[in-house]
Amino acid sequence: MRAAKLQTRITYTHEQIEEIKRKAANEALERARMELRKETRRYLDEEFEERQKLLKGETAADTTLQLLTLTMAIPVMVLCRPNTKDADGRRHGFGWKVMNGSHDGQKKLQRFVDEVMSEVNGIFGDETADIRRYAEKCYEECGVRYKLDEEGGDVDGKGLDPRPEV
Repeated sequence: MRAAKLQTRITYTHEQIEEIKRKAANEALERARMELRKETRRYLDEEFEERQKLLKGETAADTTLQLLTLTMAIPVMVLCRPNTKDADGRRHGFGWKVMNGSHDGQKKLQRFVDEVMSEVNGIFGDETADIRRYAEKCYEECGVRYKLDEEGGDVDGKGLDPRPEV
């Protein structure tokens, strides 16, 4: 006598099948999100390391000069950026003419660059100058003070609070 094979048959309702599909899709989506987060973190860490290397010189003087070059380039970029409005109505750029080597017609930009260089060279060339005092002098003469807030970041979390302090 042969033993009869018992087969178990499970029957699901349409709702149960849809729920199983939904759970599987959500789990796959969560796995993809986790993988994307890991990949994004890895990319950001590598990018941060690369930027750190670019900003570090062989000596403290090299590092200072690289940071100074970046700091001086930022206002030039803002001045030369086209004067446009974004979706929120905020204005960006000043639309100054870009220097193309001949310097004809770019007198404002050339003058600005020359004045910035003169100011920087004056600050760093004078060993008796107190560069910590320079920010206060800027506030006294121009009405703008850049400062870190108590938590080390501004309202946007970017570190500096560029709003004029009156």
